[in-house]
Amino acid sequence: MTKLKAWLGYDDSLDTFGVHCIGGIVGSIGTGIFVNPALGGTGVYDYVANKVADFDAKAQLISQLWDIGITLVWSGLVAFVILLVLSTRLVSVQR
Repeated sequence: MTKLKAWLGYDDSLDTFGVHCIGGIVGSIGTGIFVNPALGGTGVYDYVANKVADFDAKAQLISQLWDIGITLVWSGLVAFVILLVLSTRLVSVQR
Protein backbone atom coordinates (compact mmCIF):
# COMPACT_ATOMS: atom_id res chain seq x y z
CA MET A 1 0.00 0.00 0.00
CA THR A 2 2.82 2.41 0.71
CA LYS A 3 4.18 2.06 -2.82
CA LEU A 4 0.71 2.60 -4.30
CA LYS A 5 0.24 5.74 -2.21
CA ALA A 6 3.62 7.08 -3.31
CA TRP A 7 2.93 6.22 -6.95
CA LEU A 8 -0.46 7.94 -6.92
CA GLY A 9 0.97 10.85 -4.93
CA TYR A 10 -1.63 11.22 -2.20
CA ASP A 11 -1.38 11.48 1.57
CA ASP A 12 -3.43 8.97 3.50
CA SER A 13 -2.08 9.35 7.00
CA LEU A 14 -4.87 7.29 8.58
CA ASP A 15 -4.59 4.60 5.87
CA THR A 16 -8.33 4.63 5.21
CA PHE A 17 -7.91 3.27 1.68
CA GLY A 18 -5.78 0.37 2.84
CA VAL A 19 -8.10 -0.50 5.70
CA HIS A 20 -11.52 0.03 4.16
CA CYS A 21 -11.04 -0.68 0.45
CA ILE A 22 -8.54 -3.51 0.56
CA GLY A 23 -10.03 -4.93 3.77
CA GLY A 24 -13.51 -4.79 2.25
CA ILE A 25 -12.38 -6.58 -0.90
CA VAL A 26 -10.64 -9.33 1.07
CA GLY A 27 -13.64 -9.65 3.40
CA SER A 28 -16.13 -9.85 0.56
CA ILE A 29 -14.17 -12.56 -1.24
CA GLY A 30 -13.67 -14.36 2.08
CA THR A 31 -17.41 -14.30 2.73
CA GLY A 32 -18.00 -15.91 -0.66
CA ILE A 33 -15.51 -18.65 0.15
CA PHE A 34 -16.32 -19.38 3.79
CA VAL A 35 -20.10 -19.49 3.39
CA ASN A 36 -19.57 -22.81 1.60
CA PRO A 37 -21.16 -25.63 3.64
CA ALA A 38 -18.32 -27.95 2.58
CA LEU A 39 -15.96 -25.68 4.55
CA GLY A 40 -18.23 -25.50 7.59
CA GLY A 41 -20.22 -22.46 6.45
CA THR A 42 -23.95 -22.03 6.86
CA GLY A 43 -24.73 -21.84 3.15
CA VAL A 44 -27.28 -19.49 1.65
CA TYR A 45 -30.77 -19.63 3.14
CA ASP A 46 -33.68 -19.68 0.69
CA TYR A 47 -36.57 -17.93 2.40
CA VAL A 48 -39.06 -18.99 -0.28
CA ALA A 49 -38.32 -22.71 0.07
CA ASN A 50 -37.67 -22.27 3.82
CA LYS A 51 -34.42 -24.27 3.68
CA VAL A 52 -30.74 -23.86 2.90
CA ALA A 53 -30.40 -23.58 -0.88
CA ASP A 54 -28.13 -25.70 -3.03
CA PHE A 55 -24.72 -24.08 -2.92
CA ASP A 56 -22.73 -23.22 -6.04
CA ALA A 57 -19.29 -21.91 -5.08
CA LYS A 58 -18.55 -20.47 -8.52
CA ALA A 59 -21.84 -18.55 -8.65
CA GLN A 60 -21.31 -17.25 -5.11
CA LEU A 61 -17.79 -16.06 -5.87
CA ILE A 62 -18.94 -14.35 -9.08
CA SER A 63 -21.68 -12.64 -7.07
CA GLN A 64 -19.12 -11.39 -4.56
CA LEU A 65 -16.87 -10.09 -7.37
CA TRP A 66 -19.84 -8.21 -8.92
CA ASP A 67 -20.46 -6.70 -5.50
CA ILE A 68 -16.86 -5.50 -5.30
CA GLY A 69 -16.93 -4.04 -8.81
CA ILE A 70 -20.20 -2.18 -8.30
CA THR A 71 -18.99 -0.78 -4.98
CA LEU A 72 -15.72 0.44 -6.50
CA VAL A 73 -17.48 2.10 -9.46
CA TRP A 74 -20.11 3.72 -7.22
CA SER A 75 -17.49 5.00 -4.76
CA GLY A 76 -15.37 6.38 -7.60
CA LEU A 77 -18.31 8.19 -9.19
CA VAL A 78 -19.45 9.73 -5.91
CA ALA A 79 -15.89 10.84 -5.09
CA PHE A 80 -15.58 12.39 -8.55
CA VAL A 81 -18.86 14.31 -8.14
CA ILE A 82 -17.72 15.59 -4.74
CA LEU A 83 -14.41 16.67 -6.30
CA LEU A 84 -16.25 18.55 -9.06
CA VAL A 85 -18.55 20.32 -6.60
CA LEU A 86 -15.70 21.31 -4.30
CA SER A 87 -13.47 22.52 -7.14
CA THR A 88 -16.33 24.58 -8.60
CA ARG A 89 -16.99 26.19 -5.23
CA LEU A 90 -13.30 26.86 -4.70
CA VAL A 91 -13.04 28.62 -8.06
CA SER A 92 -16.12 30.74 -7.31
CA VAL A 93 -14.79 31.70 -3.87
CA GLN A 94 -11.40 32.73 -5.30
CA ARG A 95 -13.08 35.17 -7.72
